[in-house]
Amino acid sequence: MMVTFNEVRVFLWSWIPTGKAYAAITLPPFGIFMRKRMSPSGLGTEEGFKRLLDHELIHWEQYRRWGLLGYYGRYLVWLVAYGYKDHPMEVEARERSGIQ
Repeated sequence: MMVTFNEVRVFLWSWIPTGKAYAAITLPPFGIFMRKRMSPSGLGTEEGFKRLLDHELIHWEQYRRWGLLGYYGRYLVWLVAYGYKDHPMEVEARERSGIQ
């Protein structure tokens, strides 16, 4: 299933290319991919789904801020330098979305 939210395509799929550890991934310029089980009609809660979508929309803002190469370049370099937990892009998205 695909919906458009704030001009961003959001896909709700049973499977997303993140492995089991993650519930969503932002892949510019294609869209945001979220596990269907996270939606309110799945096993997720409405509040949890909203926070997760907010988190991914912040990544979309980062993409718009830095462009395609700047987004992926920063993400990969900072992932190596900081790891996932302390990654500056993830920290910003968690803080602004209220996900801990």
